[in-house]
Amino acid sequence: MNIIGYIDNDTSKVGKMILGKEIYPIEILAKNKDQISVIVASKYYMNEIEEELKKFIIEDRIYNTNYMILIENNGSIFYFNLKKYRDNIKRNR
Repeated sequence: MNIIGYIDNDTSKVGKMILGKEIYPIEILAKNKDQISVIVASKYYMNEIEEELKKFIIEDRIYNTNYMILIENNGSIFYFNLKKYRDNIKRNR
């Protein structure tokens, strides 16, 4: 996974750096919607953030850490999205 930066809709944070990565405006997603996946890693307002992101990129490219399990196997890391798994089960019933 190559983390290229952070997204924030707070314009006062845009252009600043966190751990050597730039904070970008949310609108950057619209220009790169086929190439970017977003991991929502916020303690608060996760569902609201996810809904805002859906305006810019498709839902399958949004990963919410609230619903993820990290699995490590021989140095490979996999993320399993419990919410999407449960949603798929509900749709297929």
